[in-house]
Amino acid sequence: MWETADALTRVYISNGSKNMWLDATKLRDNYYSVSIPAGDWTLNVVRCNPDPTKTGWDAAWTQTVDIPLDRRKVLLILNSGFNDGNLYNYTYTVVNNN
Repeated sequence: MWETADALTRVYISNGSKNMWLDATKLRDNYYSVSIPAGDWTLNVVRCNPDPTKTGWDAAWTQTVDIPLDRRKVLLILNSGFNDGNLYNYTYTVVNNN
C-alpha cells in the first residue's frame, strides 16, 4: 500500500540545528535504503506525492511519528500499511549496529 499512486518514499531528518530531505532508494517491493549523515537525528519516513512541482512538506501525504536515531543504529520499520491514505498499524525497532 505504501507505493500506491506512484508515491515516492522520502526521509526527513532533523537535529535541532539542521534539517534535510533524503530520497530513499527502492531495493525491492517495500524495501528502501537511505544514507543518513553522521550524527544524532530525528527522522520521519514520508510517503510523498510524485509530482515534481511539489517539494518538502507540501508533497507529504503521510508520515511516521518522529523516530530518534543515532549513527550507531539501524532503523527497521515493520508492519507498515495505509488505509484511505492514513498510516496505520506500524511499529518500528531500532537496533544497535555494532
